[in-house]
Amino acid sequence: MLLIFKVIFYENKNGESPVDEIDLQVRLVREILSARKERGMTQSELDAVCGVNQTHIARIENSKTDPQLSTILKILRPLGKTLTVVDLPLGIMRHIDKNQSGGAKPAA
Repeated sequence: MLLIFKVIFYENKNGESPVDEIDLQVRLVREILSARKERGMTQSELDAVCGVNQTHIARIENSKTDPQLSTILKILRPLGKTLTVVDLPLGIMRHIDKNQSGGAKPAA
């Protein structure tokens, strides 16, 4: 059974705007690193089971590259994890819609 790892956008301390995308990437990388270490796997062992080169895994874990989604999924699978898409909270959607449309609200 796969554990589902949910990456969601969330509001800052003031509840005003979504946290920067980079913060979410950092959290995802931490989850990958943590899951690998919890399973007692080296980067080379992960390479052997997921097919992503050890040096690329090292660059991902050190935030030296911005991996493609397919690469992330290949790495997560043998760690017993995957990604899922979740709805954003309404307050964040309003903030996103406001920023993307210059303040206009989406049609209902």
